[in-house]
Amino acid sequence: IDTDRAVLGDAQDVITASLARALDVQLFESVRRQLEREGEHHPDARDLVMRGWAWFYRSPSPNTMQTAIRDFEAAPSLEPASIDAKVGLATAATMNVAEGWAGDAEQEKERAEQLLTNALQGDANRSAAHFAMGCPRRLQGRLSESRFSLQRAVNLNPSDARALRQLATTHIFLGEPSAAI
Repeated sequence: IDTDRAVLGDAQDVITASLARALDVQLFESVRRQLEREGEHHPDARDLVMRGWAWFYRSPSPNTMQTAIRDFEAAPSLEPASIDAKVGLATAATMNVAEGWAGDAEQEKERAEQLLTNALQGDANRSAAHFAMGCPRRLQGRLSESRFSLQRAVNLNPSDARALRQLATTHIFLGEPSAAI
């Protein structure tokens, strides 16, 4: 990797975040394949959430999002308080809205917000929940609230490239290009 030594720390953060995301995606996919091999295995809530994320991180399509949603929706029947299932379901629902795949976009945005509100009541320090809350709020035009949620996600996890990118996008929509940079 060719980089200026003056910004070596920044480059290290970007590389670390990219590697962490790639490992997450590989872990989720590995769990999904393992569950498929086991066949009759009765997955627990954690298995379903990990399988949902494996589907979520595949090439986005209406079919992969529906499959991810199916797994995220099944997890709370086994573990009703599953914050990870709520965050996953809300994130997939928001992706459906953003991509134009949702049948009723307003209902999906409201559903995502309710799931995330419940998740944050269970764990207010969950970076992924704050990130996921920022996205539907921006889609609803609630830009200041979106910025707040995304900034909270970045504060909790400074190497979260997705949250940083969405925060910059929200700053642009707010007419704050210097903050986006």
